[in-house]
Amino acid sequence: MFDNIDVGRVDSTDEPGFPDFALDDMVVSLRTNEGIDLEDYDIKISLNDEALGFLGFQGDDLRVLGSASYAGVAFSFEAPVSAMRLVVELV
Repeated sequence: MFDNIDVGRVDSTDEPGFPDFALDDMVVSLRTNEGIDLEDYDIKISLNDEALGFLGFQGDDLRVLGSASYAGVAFSFEAPVSAMRLVVELV
């Protein structure tokens, strides 16, 4: 879906409630879960569908894969994303 997005440096010092840390050289990819072919994958599009309860797009059964370094030590990670939603709000 989204491959090898170069995030660069992630620094938590501006986030209240988080301990101070920094990740360097971060690269992430957003992919479908294993066993789900991207060619068969569909996102949900809601044009104010009452059953879904939002106006926007939603992807389910995704995962984030990535790599970064912390204090000079490189590592990789994988995390499930049960739902990612982009909501449009009229203001």
